[in-house]
Amino acid sequence: MTDKHNSFWHKLQQRFFNNTPQTDPVWTNDKNISGQKPRVDQMSDFTKVLTAENVELNLSLKTRDEVLKKLSQMAQSIDESLDSESVYGRFLLRERGCSTALGEEIALPHAIDQSVTELTMQVITLDQPILWTAKEEVSVIIAFLIPAEEKNYQHVEYLASVAYLLQKKHFVSSLKKAKTEAEIVKLFEDRENF
Repeated sequence: MTDKHNSFWHKLQQRFFNNTPQTDPVWTNDKNISGQKPRVDQMSDFTKVLTAENVELNLSLKTRDEVLKKLSQMAQSIDESLDSESVYGRFLLRERGCSTALGEEIALPHAIDQSVTELTMQVITLDQPILWTAKEEVSVIIAFLIPAEEKNYQHVEYLASVAYLLQKKHFVSSLKKAKTEAEIVKLFEDRENF
């Protein structure tokens, strides 16, 4: 089992939601910091992975497992070749290894599976927050379905772009207040404005 305090998700939570000082280097464009390499922040193009049909709002789901099952079923309804049970199992294994709850009532689950043919992003909002872990509630779920044979680890760039956007209070607030699927898609399309 992964050490919770050394996991990717724990570090992501610490960096973006707890404002904890970091000991590892952060690349920056600040010329006043010696020994730093220039950093180029490039946002991923979400129009390539997110469409309105991959968004569902105000669902009445009661548990984390129901949410993960729903994500799997949504994906199969769009791509019939996808094995929803296998994807659901991959989601569960990911959560068992380390929770994908990030704080601020947001979770970022992902599943890598042989039946997934292309990188896909999904967004679900819930009508009421649910317990994702024993201590963390979630009301917004941003999920990625990743092909097992994905080239160049493209999903990592998308996860990083989502993490960057989730640092922006206005983005998080807008995400939680969105009333339509089109609003959610537009938020990610207009990512440069945050």
